[in-house]
Amino acid sequence: DRLEIAVPETPDDTPLDLAPLTLPLDPDVAAGALEALVIRRGREELFRAENLRFAAALIGSRVDVTALDARLFDADLHAAGRIDIERQLPLALTARATRAGLPPVSASVRGDLRKLALDARVAGEWPFVVTGTVEPLGDHLPVDLALRAEAPLALPGEAAAYGALAAAQGTLRGDLRGVSADIAGDTDS
Repeated sequence: DRLEIAVPETPDDTPLDLAPLTLPLDPDVAAGALEALVIRRGREELFRAENLRFAAALIGSRVDVTALDARLFDADLHAAGRIDIERQLPLALTARATRAGLPPVSASVRGDLRKLALDARVAGEWPFVVTGTVEPLGDHLPVDLALRAEAPLALPGEAAAYGALAAAQGTLRGDLRGVSADIAGDTDS
């Protein structure tokens, strides 16, 4: 089964503003499945997730997700949290994503589709933390992120003679048109 949600097109920059979802009962699904979840605005696909397996309860317009497994952006996602099906989808979620060839990512997001606060940790050989905000409904997907290494970063090739970056941090600000980055680090040599 597929679930497609059509968001109304607006002639201007009017933000997404969903009416609250209301049902005459509060379903509780111990084990549900969807082949795909797609959100569209007109012909534009805003979001797609596939192979969803979930346990969730709908209480009024709030969905309490106790477990969600899905395929999203070629990654396997495992999540839990709350999403309100109203206004700009206020939410609070924790998740873990894995993708072949990349280190796993653990994250929590809070806010709504106007502005999401993000706290994430990337594991692996060069573990780091990312905090900041993303504006999914903003023009060109604005981001304002801070990055901080959790362990010394070994320098590759001939640069290894200088040791490792003992304290590395940086910022990324911008949108899909361009991002400015500031990165700083001290070597341990």
